[in-house]
Amino acid sequence: MSKNLPPLYSGDWFDLPELLSWLLEHIYDFSNINIDRSDNTITFDLGFGAHVKSIVKNEIPNPKGIMIIFDKEEIIDKETVSRAINKLRGYNLIFLFGRRFDSDAQTECRKRNILLFDENLVLDSFSDLFAYKPPQFKKKEIAGIIVAINPEYFRRLKTQKQPFTYFKGGSIGKYLTKNNKVLFFVETSPEFPRGGVCGYGEVLDVYWGAGSEVWEKVKNPIFTKKEYEVFVGSKKTILAITVHNFKEISPISFSNLKKIVGDEIDIDELGHYYISEGMLNKFYENIKTKSDVEEVYISPDAPRVFISSTIENLKKERKLLKKTIEVDLRYHVYISEAGGSGSPAREYILKKLKSSDIYICIVGERYGSELEVDGNKISATEDEFNHAKKWNIPPLVYVKKVPKRDDKTDNFLAKIGDYLGGSLWQEFETPEELIKYAKSDIAELWKKKKGEIDNDATSDNTA
Repeated sequence: MSKNLPPLYSGDWFDLPELLSWLLEHIYDFSNINIDRSDNTITFDLGFGAHVKSIVKNEIPNPKGIMIIFDKEEIIDKETVSRAINKLRGYNLIFLFGRRFDSDAQTECRKRNILLFDENLVLDSFSDLFAYKPPQFKKKEIAGIIVAINPEYFRRLKTQKQPFTYFKGGSIGKYLTKNNKVLFFVETSPEFPRGGVCGYGEVLDVYWGAGSEVWEKVKNPIFTKKEYEVFVGSKKTILAITVHNFKEISPISFSNLKKIVGDEIDIDELGHYYISEGMLNKFYENIKTKSDVEEVYISPDAPRVFISSTIENLKKERKLLKKTIEVDLRYHVYISEAGGSGSPAREYILKKLKSSDIYICIVGERYGSELEVDGNKISATEDEFNHAKKWNIPPLVYVKKVPKRDDKTDNFLAKIGDYLGGSLWQEFETPEELIKYAKSDIAELWKKKKGEIDNDATSDNTA
């Protein structure tokens, strides 16, 4: 006699309490499952079979169990395990979940008859029971989501001048944060014969819950209320994403999308697929605005960022960083280009630098072409660094990890180190890593500088 297969898990992989309670209920057949998110535990009853209950005359207590969840990236050691277990009283079965346990922690659990789950065990053992493939990156690396949209609704959102709300079923997407990106994959239609990602926007807010509850919270939905009620149907959870700064782009087909996010994505998984910072950067490299001429609007009052580096060996980093700053932060960007000594090009470059609010220096393995300045030969990058220092423009320095640098580059780095007064520059290996560091550093530096400017203005007004 065959047993019914459990339902597939379709929740958010990053919601560990939800995932693990599902395993306890549907794989282990435990009951009375209760999640306590305040201390990351799940309690449950082991229960008795119906045939046992039928022959027991008196009411007897059910055996109790608990699962402790270590929701952090660090390897869990023996001390952490012992401290958690020693606090427990009255449980007949104990599970521990952590992403990784060291060997001493595993030995300790075996001695105490504690059952261990780690991330690899869950993936390897239960992967066939997941409705959607788990992301291959960490929760802190979430940068956006790909969602599917009907062509009619896409036409509606294209006309929106104000933030609008998009709806999807299920809880995947609950860990999106403000300024993450939403990529809209338009389903095939006469207007979009091949379908594809035809636009993207930025997250303002995210709500999830029962259908009627979510509807009351949102503003400017792309559905009418009647359409929304039909959409909700029997769905247990609805997720609403409020989006702004929408931009239409030339379609990116599904085959090209797979080159960006990986071959493992299935077209049926659109709407249930987070994207990482690395995937988003590849997306930026592939997008073209509608007619490829529409520019991102940047306020005239937005800060100005100057990027200085050698050119050929850092071409990809320069291009991607410029695009990210303009699209994500909406800041003005100027990238230096080498010019001859005393030429209009150099004068123009230094004029742009002097009017900048933030100076970024990217250093690779090469010192770069040299020009003569005040009788000395230095690279354009070092020349720009000298002027940024002279004009007190706040610096951000990023150094690419390379096997070897030329001697002049090492000397230049020593000079930068002296100027930074012992503060270390940020090292990076890939363009994606550079973007990750620079994006937050730039916003934070401008926030700090703007605060100083505002304080100076207040002092002047009250003096």
